[in-house]
Amino acid sequence: SQESPKVKKARNESIPTDPKDTLVTLLAKELEEPSLPWGPLTLPAPFTKAMLQMNFPSPTPIQARAVQVILRGAADVVGVAETGSGKTLAFALPILSALLADLCGPSDRPLSLPFALVITPTRELALQIEKVFKDVVAHITQPLLALPGSTAKSASKGSLVRVVSAVGGFSEHKLRRLLSPAPHVLVVTPGRGWELL
Repeated sequence: SQESPKVKKARNESIPTDPKDTLVTLLAKELEEPSLPWGPLTLPAPFTKAMLQMNFPSPTPIQARAVQVILRGAADVVGVAETGSGKTLAFALPILSALLADLCGPSDRPLSLPFALVITPTRELALQIEKVFKDVVAHITQPLLALPGSTAKSASKGSLVRVVSAVGGFSEHKLRRLLSPAPHVLVVTPGRGWELL
């Protein structure tokens, strides 16, 4: 695989002083590591490490079926499984994998739009989905903050990837604040999503 321009630049320069740039540089280096197996799946090394740290030693059946199909570029996937079967990780892992690759390489994505939009039927489920995304991001970025020479130690866990849920019950002022700048992942209920359009 060809090295991204940001990774080449990072290899030839010292670690940047901006905490967010440092995280991107360190993550780009991590993403260049060989992929590791997670059960029958092959995920970028930071994701496999995160799953093991989160006490998920292997994927559930829905994850084993959906993740690899989505990573290969399937545009539409419908997954049906019981409550508690890991459906959120089945779509969160491929979304975050693509997002982090996008952040670490050249991108033509407009920064004013979210990278991913997740629509869910209830407020409670939206908040749960937001938490899963944030937990995975924290487990990926936390080890990077601890590396020797990292100037990103003061950066907040959410500074690299912003995940926001926009649901009923939030004031208009709070929503504007949450959505500016545009989050990378936006989780909405149908009514609130319609209002935001």
